Amino acid sequence: MQKDTQMDIIAEYYMGLRKYSPNEKYSESNVRVYTSSESDAWLVLERKGESIIQARLTDENGVIVSWDDYAVKNADIQLVEAVRLSVSGRSQIVFTPLEELVIDRYGDYDRNTTRGKLDILEGRFKDPDIEAAAKSVIEKLGRISDQTYADMYSVGQRRQDVERGRSLTARMEKAKIAADKHNAERAIIPVKGRKGMEI
Repeated sequence: MQKDTQMDIIAEYYMGLRKYSPNEKYSESNVRVYTSSESDAWLVLERKGESIIQARLTDENGVIVSWDDYAVKNADIQLVEAVRLSVSGRSQIVFTPLEELVIDRYGDYDRNTTRGKLDILEGRFKDPDIEAAAKSVIEKLGRISDQTYADMYSVGQRRQDVERGRSLTARMEKAKIAADKHNAERAIIPVKGRKGMEI
């Protein structure tokens, strides 16, 4: 499997769902396949052109139950659409980035608890777009299974954790470069103490 940092980051979002590991047999240059030792479920990451990576999850029967599209540009990765198979298996439920944000902010691991929370908050959101998204989420969560929701929520939480970690690392690296530059400009040279320790 060739190195692809953007795919590596996106794969990390999904690794907590099952014990996925790369499957070289089914992977190609623009498609990565991960299989699970716990079940027959697959995770497939596919480049859809230069700026979109799609993550698909299958169930144990090989049925695709979710499609997540990410817009990628250098180190920037943004979820642009999340699609889930309905509980009946006859339709696809599309979640917008704003609806995903509502789930990430106000959601809970349990689908019905999340719907209850959002129902209680209805009418209390100051932003009308968030209010509309919350209403839409309540309706859409009624059409997907508990497991589908649990996976979606877990991926969202993991995505936030990974992005927070990447942001912190980037800020630390930037601060170190700035400090090194500042020290070089001021010609601050570490002074050795009597026992050879820097002071």
